[in-house]
Amino acid sequence: MRMSEEDYISELRDRWPRGEDVCASREVLVIAERAVADYPRSVQLLWMRGDLLQVAPEEYASQEDPAEYYRRALAIDPANAEIWEDLGYYLDALEDDFDEAIAAFERAFALGAGAASSYGLARCLAQKGDRKAALEAIAAAFAGSPGAEHRKLLEELRSEVVEGIWDPEDQ
Repeated sequence: MRMSEEDYISELRDRWPRGEDVCASREVLVIAERAVADYPRSVQLLWMRGDLLQVAPEEYASQEDPAEYYRRALAIDPANAEIWEDLGYYLDALEDDFDEAIAAFERAFALGAGAASSYGLARCLAQKGDRKAALEAIAAAFAGSPGAEHRKLLEELRSEVVEGIWDPEDQ
C-alpha cells in the first residue's frame, strides 16, 4: 500500500540527518526518492528531496541536482520564499553560480524572507566584487531587525566585506 504524502513527510522528518557531521543516509534518500515519485507535485516533498541531496554522500549526490527539485517545487509554488532562499544558498555555496543565486535571494527577499536571504545576497554580491551593493544588502537586513544569531553573522559579514575578504581573487 502506498504511503500518504503526510506519512512520507513525517517519515522523512523522523529520519532527517542531525548532528555535527550531517549526512543523509541512503535509506532516507531512497524514501525521499520514492516520495517524489509517488507525489511529483508535492511542494514539501520536492523541497525536502532537494535539501537531502545537499547533504547526501558524495557518490550519491553527484547523480542528481538539488536545484532541479527546488525548481520543480517553485514551479508549483513560486511564492515560497524559503525555497527560493534554499535555492540561492545551494547555487552560491555549492555551484558558485552567483548571478542565479542573487536572483533567487532577491526573489526570496521580495516574497518576505528576512535576514538569511539578505545575508546570502550580500555574500554573493561581495563575491562578485560589488562591495557597495553587498553593504546595502547587509543594511537592509539590519533594518529588518534580525535576531541575535543573524545580527552576529551580519556584523561579521559586514566587517569581512569592508576588509575585502570576499573580493574575487582576480580583482
